[in-house]
Amino acid sequence: MLGITEPRYGDFIGGNVLHKPITDILARPDDLDYVAEFVTALNGCADHCAFYDFCRSAQAGNRYFEHATFTAHETAYCRTTRQALVRAAADHLTLKEEHHDQCSRDPCQRRARATRPPRRRPAAVGSVDRRGEVRQPPHLG
Repeated sequence: MLGITEPRYGDFIGGNVLHKPITDILARPDDLDYVAEFVTALNGCADHCAFYDFCRSAQAGNRYFEHATFTAHETAYCRTTRQALVRAAADHLTLKEEHHDQCSRDPCQRRARATRPPRRRPAAVGSVDRRGEVRQPPHLG
């Protein structure tokens, strides 16, 4: 928030370490309205947001610059970088699990997997095959 001035919060400076020890400054966060508002919003997110365990709701700057307040409970930043990520991962895992369940229930699928020969990767240049022989491409052989 460096360089930002806001009529309700002033210049966002919590103290000056040249005049007061940093431990004293950090011991009195509730003296700053914006810190108190942010803590209130954090508690609200912790109580009501399903994504709180993942994001921990700690983007104060996004709250302020998106909503002009620290009391907002949700930001576009959270929706696009935290919530969307969790939803996509959950969707992927759900689809993967559904696919696995379908394959394990279908005997035709099980039989097809059992009779399918294993895939073989092409040997890399200078690789060693199963018999221990070095395999070279024809143009290097």
